Formats: sequence, structure tokens, C-alpha cells
Amino acid sequence: MIGALASLGILASAGLPASAATTTVETGNLQGWAFFEESPSAAATSAGSMVTGPGSPPIGVGSANLSAGATGAMVIGKAAYLGTRLDTIHTLEYSTYRTVGPAATSVSLQFNIDNDVTIDNLHTDGKEKWQGRLVYEPYHTQTVATGQWQTWDTLAETDTGNWWGSPNTVSTLDDKCPQSNPCTWAEVLGFFPNIGVHSSFGAVLLKAGSGGGPMDLNVDKLVINDDIYDFEPTPASVPVDPIDLGSSADYSLLAGAAITTGASNVLPLNLGSGAAITTGADNEIIGNLNAGAAITTGADNEISGNLNAGAAITTGASNTLSGSQSPGLVTPIASFSEAMASLDSAMADAISRSSTLLTAELGATTLESGVYSAPAFFTLTGSLTLDAKNDPEAVFIIRSPGYISTAAGASIVLANGAQASNVFLITGSYFSAGAGAELAGNIMATSYVTLGADAGLKGRILSQSGYITLGANATLEN
Repeated sequence: MIGALASLGILASAGLPASAATTTVETGNLQGWAFFEESPSAAATSAGSMVTGPGSPPIGVGSANLSAGATGAMVIGKAAYLGTRLDTIHTLEYSTYRTVGPAATSVSLQFNIDNDVTIDNLHTDGKEKWQGRLVYEPYHTQTVATGQWQTWDTLAETDTGNWWGSPNTVSTLDDKCPQSNPCTWAEVLGFFPNIGVHSSFGAVLLKAGSGGGPMDLNVDKLVINDDIYDFEPTPASVPVDPIDLGSSADYSLLAGAAITTGASNVLPLNLGSGAAITTGADNEIIGNLNAGAAITTGADNEISGNLNAGAAITTGASNTLSGSQSPGLVTPIASFSEAMASLDSAMADAISRSSTLLTAELGATTLESGVYSAPAFFTLTGSLTLDAKNDPEAVFIIRSPGYISTAAGASIVLANGAQASNVFLITGSYFSAGAGAELAGNIMATSYVTLGADAGLKGRILSQSGYITLGANATLEN
């Protein structure tokens, strides 16, 4: 325990700061706060970081993310308020968000305490004794929800309490207020009128874990009297340059493997595939079709460009074909190869950019211009808003080392001048969009891409090595 506290850096000053202030705790300037894993073991998997979201945090755009596996715990803590009597605290609130976790789990608020700050509790070596923690957990009196921000007033009077003492304490705090029968704040002060933050080991801690996981939790806006702590990722300090797509920008669909479209798709630019291209009925395609294998079109297609295939070309009934047809070409077709090389360069650029870590769920989130990354993957349920702040050159790069998957009806909303051409959705795996999704941006995937029926995309789909499949009535705007 003392080792963990040493990582916080014990402050020399004590007591409550003299004036009210909002302190922004952000990546690169944690203001004395620190993440650390508590009770680690070989099997423990815990992590902590400042992230944007999830959703709309109670203050600012970000929060502290704490995740823990079945064992271990992740803590963000600050050595502060040393020697402060708890009866001088008149406001004590914080807000939490649960993405994943059992029904009772939430971030707990904890103090390293001294049961009586008016006396010295000394070991024989002269060092003041460690006396344990006072812990607040919301679930004792309130229901913790998943997928929404909740604010906990820890001093509120309730029929039963939320505060309990760890079993390492002296003066029987754990007997008076055990975890099985916690106390209210008033009861804690009644049992121990001189209780305070420990003058040597004192700290305020926000903790996730110690069994019962896995869990993925966030915390923001800790208020201690007039002090407000706002947890934030590092804001973008310089403009973000767009990713140069080169000749891959000439394509609506560009894939290392096959392309298959449903019925009634609208595609305003070229289609390029390292394998076959197969279109459904009633497609409208403005550009060329460049296929490494066969091209097969459905009935009633309108195709304004040329059909260039490495194998046979089979056209459906009542097609309107304005360009030439060239089957059996030597592949790869030159323009396709150039576009794929441009895509490879663009992907390398995108992967090299430094980024701000987000939580996995993008829904109910607003992002400003910047480069953002996922811890493992991204999901999108509901709406993601991209706010350009009236700057039409604002660039948004959203990058996942794994997949990106959207629910049916999900949307990406362009706000205040944001342009789809300046949005880049990048995956180290596949991209999958549900039916009726309305998205914006250049989808750049390492593996396959699927766009569900009735989906819309203001942008293009580019896959380095996978296939591209569009459902019926999918529409692209470039």
C-alpha cells in the first residue's frame, strides 16, 4: 500500500486549498494524479487512461477510463488533503459511467484515513501507522446503470449508508461500518468525530476492480468542497493534416479482393477489384469497372464507364453501357495497381499519426478535429457528431487497431462545416455497417468491408486485402 502511495508523490502541503478552482487533469499534465494498478498479479489485466467521452461527460469532453479484469484493480489517485478533517468537507460528489461490468460495479471513491487526527498513532519506529481506507460505493443505496453518466452525492442522507471501512483500520472503523453494513457520512462522523485524511499516507482515490470483473468504467467531475477535477485527454494543439489518398480517391469502391453490390446501388466513381466484380440489378455506376477477374452485371444496370476485366465479362438484360468492354486483360490493370499503391501509402500515414485514446463505443459522442484511436476496436450505436467549429478544413481521423462495427441505423453527423472528404475511418481489420446506417468519411480497411441494406455513405470504401459487399439500396456520395 505504501509503495502504491509512493508512486503518487506525497504532497508537502496539507489541508484544503484556499480558493475555489477547476483543475484540468489531462494526459501529459496529470496535476499530481497518477494511474496505478493495485493488487496486481500475473493474471491481472488492468488499464487506465484519459479518454474522450464516453457520451457527453458532465464537464468537458473527456474522462478517466479505468478497466480491470477478473482480478486486480485500476486506480487513479492523488496524494492530497493531508490532515484534512472530514467534518470540514461540505461537498463531495463525483460522476461515473459503466460500459461493461456486473450490476453492482461502479468506480468507488476512497480516502486513506486517520480515525483520529488529534492524536498520534505511532509504531515503535516513530512512523505514523497506516490506518486503512474509508470507501464509498454507490450500489449500497442506489442503482448503477449501464451506458449513462450518473452523479453520486456521497454526503446525501439515506436510510442506509454507502461508506465502509477497510479491515486494516484501527479504532474499529471496520467494525462500526463494515462493507456488509455501511454507514452514512453522518454516522461515520458520529462514530469518529475527529476522523480525517491521513497526514502521512493521505490520498483521494477513484478505483475500479478488486474482483468481480471484467469491467470498463469511467469517472469525471470529482468535486471536493470548492475544488473541481475535470479529467480530459490532451487537446489537439496543432491543425491535423488530411490523409493524401492519391489516385485511390478516384474510386467509390477499391478492394484487394472481390466486390459484390446489391440491387439499386448508386456509385458515382470507379470500381476497382483485385478479383471479380459482381453487381446487382438496377445499379447506377458513373465510372469504370476494373476487375482482376470476371465482371458480371445484373439487369438494368446503367454504367457510364469502361468495363476492364482479367477474365470474361457477362452483362445482364437491359443494361445501358456507355463505355467499352475489354475482357481477358493482363492483370493487374495499371490504374488499379496505382490506386492500391496510393492506398498503401495512405494507410501507412494514418497508422503513423499520434492519437488520443477513446473508449470503444463512439455513440452519443461529439469530437472536434483530431486523431483518435481505439483501445482494441470501435463500435457505433446511435450518433457520432463531428464538429468542425466552422472550419471547413477540419480533419477527423478515427483509427482502430481492430474492427469498426456500427449498429443498424447508426449515424455520423457532420456539424458546423465538417466535410466528409476530411473524415477518415481506418481499421486494422474489417469495417461493418448495419442496415440503414448513415455514415460519412473515407472508410480505409485492412480487411473486408460490408455496408448493410439501405445504408448511405458520404465518402468511399477502400480495402487493402479484403472484399467489399454492399446491401440493396446502398448509396455512396463522393
